[in-house]
Amino acid sequence: MIPALNLAGLASALPENIVTNEFFGDGVRETTNKMFLGTKERRHVGREETSLDLFERAARQLAAEQGLDLTTEVDAILTNVALPDLPFTGCGAMLAQRLGAKPKQVLDMHNGGCVAFILLADMARTLMAMHGYRRILVCVAQTAAGRIFANDRIRAKPQSAIPGDGASVALFTPAAGTSGESVIAPIVQRCHPEFASDMTITFDDNHKYWEPGTEPGYLDFPESKITTIIMRGNRLVPAIMRETVAQAGLKSRDIDGLITNQPNPFFLRNWRESMEIAADRHFDTFTKYGNLFQAGIPITLDEAIRDERIQPGQRILLAGFSHAGDFSAGAILNWRSA
Repeated sequence: MIPALNLAGLASALPENIVTNEFFGDGVRETTNKMFLGTKERRHVGREETSLDLFERAARQLAAEQGLDLTTEVDAILTNVALPDLPFTGCGAMLAQRLGAKPKQVLDMHNGGCVAFILLADMARTLMAMHGYRRILVCVAQTAAGRIFANDRIRAKPQSAIPGDGASVALFTPAAGTSGESVIAPIVQRCHPEFASDMTITFDDNHKYWEPGTEPGYLDFPESKITTIIMRGNRLVPAIMRETVAQAGLKSRDIDGLITNQPNPFFLRNWRESMEIAADRHFDTFTKYGNLFQAGIPITLDEAIRDERIQPGQRILLAGFSHAGDFSAGAILNWRSA
């Protein structure tokens, strides 16, 4: 039997480098494309700054707040990084080394995209059922903004102003059925393989990403693709939200807050209106952090909790879609339920 999952705590880490719209030039100021509007600031990692650096900061803060002994009490580390620090390998084992942890298992998962936090939460629950693990760190990071979109030859493109960098680390434990736990249930996931090939990286000199080249790579968004992705996102996310709420035996009116991935304000508005959730109950950090991709849901959740915008006993719907729509997921967090 799969145990109920308790979110014991989470902490976030953001690069210190704050980048305003002026950094990107006329491409941002002149664009009218609604996919690339709405943010004012974002954070960029520096050239020598890694996801490991962000994870370590967040993990140590989390450990201090939760009274967690990182050297003896971590059973597994799960990671997802938008742009891994090294090819071929993830950073989970190196993170364990930095923390002095001795996990029984490390999983570096590169799929899941903007809903990787929900995917990894489900994986944590499965590992608890299979192996009896008690404490699992789920680590998600976005580091592509400073590494790709800050490039001198890329940053003038309108889409370069949207991404921002950041990381979050969450501690999951099995729920014991006692008061004060934050249970995540249900977790709903759907794969949409028909859209898997729509996420591409472009090089103007046509080289493959593993080949030497003269031009940096970037995500290309021609008008035809943008229109398709907008229509797809406005269909997939409301569908997964409604399915998640229905599986919980709830109605939209029973949801106290919403946190989604945050591609742009127009998606955010459409998604909350589809569930009839007020704007002030749809928490996001888009204006000051941009699109944080997979780090968006946990960082926004962390900030909303620390700002006391989420109160004990409230039900928070987590949902979104990844890449160009190849995956969607939803979950309900019962925050500090009685």
